[in-house]
Amino acid sequence: MTPTNGTPANGSSSNGSNDTVTKPRAEWLARRKAENQDGNFSQMHYARKGDITEEMAYIAHREKIAPELVRDELARGRMIITVVAVVCQEK
Repeated sequence: MTPTNGTPANGSSSNGSNDTVTKPRAEWLARRKAENQDGNFSQMHYARKGDITEEMAYIAHREKIAPELVRDELARGRMIITVVAVVCQEK
């Protein structure tokens, strides 16, 4: 069943691309932590400073929009970047 917003119910990309991100975000965060001294790592923080992060560029590429648009919308609070973390615990 397809939700009303047009995205597949299983969460897969409907554009037919096989773009997968293995774990680049860990590298992005490690580099950012080394550079950032104030401890604020939110995407909105970087967007309001005028910076385009790797996450913003990735989303812009996937959505086929300009990275500047992603940055500007994040800075205005009209866009959010969600992170889905899967946590498995063995009992």
